[in-house]
Amino acid sequence: MRALVEQAWTGLFEDLAGMAGSAGELEPEQFVELIDDVARRKGNARLGAWLLLSGQGLPDAVFEGAVADLGTENSEEGFTMLMLGAVLFGDAIFGERLRQVLGLPESETDRAAFRAWLARLARAGTLREP
Repeated sequence: MRALVEQAWTGLFEDLAGMAGSAGELEPEQFVELIDDVARRKGNARLGAWLLLSGQGLPDAVFEGAVADLGTENSEEGFTMLMLGAVLFGDAIFGERLRQVLGLPESETDRAAFRAWLARLARAGTLREP
């Protein structure tokens, strides 16, 4: 399981860096969809949480250079990415149950609407170069 999560997270950082490098800016919608894909659709948020809670964690190499590759020298960009990542990984782990408690719908269409809302929040902030 550790190797699967490590591979997925390494791929996530490589994809993000590639998107940022090729477009000159990282669009919030792309960032949100990519994180959701790795975290929820592929099940890596739960596996990653299990690894962290079991004390096994992930090697530093998985994270090294990721911030530099993504060009987050600006703390606003870094904070925005941190917020989106934390929300999307949390949503992947316990979002279904939280939606039930809050009486919110749980369909894929509703999840997509939530991701679009997050991207609008990020766009109002700054994931783009100044």
